[in-house]
Amino acid sequence: MLKTMRIAGIQTSASRDVDRNAAHAATLAEIAAEKGAEVIGFSELCLTPWFLRLEAEEHFRLARDTASAALESFITVSRKTRTVIVLPFFEVRDGNYFSSAAVLDSGELKGVYRKVHIPDLPLYKERFYFSPGDTDFPVFETSRGKIGVQICWDNLFPEGTRILALKGADIIFAPTAASQDTHQHWERAISANAFANNVTVFRVNRVG
Repeated sequence: MLKTMRIAGIQTSASRDVDRNAAHAATLAEIAAEKGAEVIGFSELCLTPWFLRLEAEEHFRLARDTASAALESFITVSRKTRTVIVLPFFEVRDGNYFSSAAVLDSGELKGVYRKVHIPDLPLYKERFYFSPGDTDFPVFETSRGKIGVQICWDNLFPEGTRILALKGADIIFAPTAASQDTHQHWERAISANAFANNVTVFRVNRVG
């Protein structure tokens, strides 16, 4: 049975200083919690500027692992406010790089979802940076309900939403980084997935 959730979606710009971006975004999460949010979601790769416009080795330095100080900022806020946070970030793990989303619940890392579908388009040179996700399609059991994640391009493929719905997700978070002129395209795709699977999908897009 779907639980009632008070949800905040946070959009924020980012510089090349990942730790500073994390501190700022964590402060916004705390403000959202003070205003009553129980579940807080951010946009795709919210801790970094949009480095995917170009293929450049130097950008790999922007990646963080789950034990980094950047994620610790959100773990602290999640613990303090007893909230669930869905945090998309550029992840490095065992020498591989992913577009990922960590799910935190009251200070506990419930797990990480890694984006499966990796496009290669002008201004979206994702295959240069990311490996396809290796986490399957997890549903995270949290104090606020069962949460699934589909990151940006994933939402254009209906199978992921279907799998998460069949696994009992109460809500699917859809952090994206889409341009303004494609808004109708994304709205239709995500709305269709939600309707066909009788599940709520909550999208947060990047700014800029």
